[in-house]
Amino acid sequence: QRFPTSKRVACLRALSLEAQGELQEATNLYNSVLEEDPANTHVMKRLAHVRATQGNMTGAVQLLVTYLETHSGDGEAWLELAKLYVDLAQYTLAAFCFEELLLISPRNPVFHCKYAEVLYTIGGPAEIKTARKYFAHSLNMCPQNNARALYGLIMCCQALLPSGGGSKGKPIKDKDGSTQSVDLLEKASSDLKALYGSESAQAKLVDRVLATLSGGS
Repeated sequence: QRFPTSKRVACLRALSLEAQGELQEATNLYNSVLEEDPANTHVMKRLAHVRATQGNMTGAVQLLVTYLETHSGDGEAWLELAKLYVDLAQYTLAAFCFEELLLISPRNPVFHCKYAEVLYTIGGPAEIKTARKYFAHSLNMCPQNNARALYGLIMCCQALLPSGGGSKGKPIKDKDGSTQSVDLLEKASSDLKALYGSESAQAKLVDRVLATLSGGS
């Protein structure tokens, strides 16, 4: 009541309405702010978030795509759009979003890892090889407590080795016939067991996976 024309106060009221589950009321308030301030980037992104919360994923995507046409350097928006595309199983578009994020934040190990996960999900031979590279990049930048990247690297190496099989029973081999996948698999497995502790249940699970890969029982 003290600041009836304040856009900042209106946004705070809308956030409070979101927290209370009053999403339509929050949307109406955000729209009223945009009528007076069409360039309010915070409100644009909040509207996309509200649409996603309402289950209107396509509507949220459309808002973010429009927003990013003029605010392409906003990493937060690219990340939100990537998450929406993953939820919609549009992995190629999600990969594009992570590529933009890597241009904005090339030294962020989390983005390298998430990009690799999307590529692995797409699943073609070229995509898996690229995913292996980006999981390795993530580990180079963050070698400590990066179990997610270690697991991803192990999965990629498994898929790229002849013993890992391939689509329709055809093994995927490195073009140069090198032992890169084998070497990376051994290193990642060793690091993962060291991270958990050699006697932990997780470490024993890693041993079982390796035994399966090598043809053991």
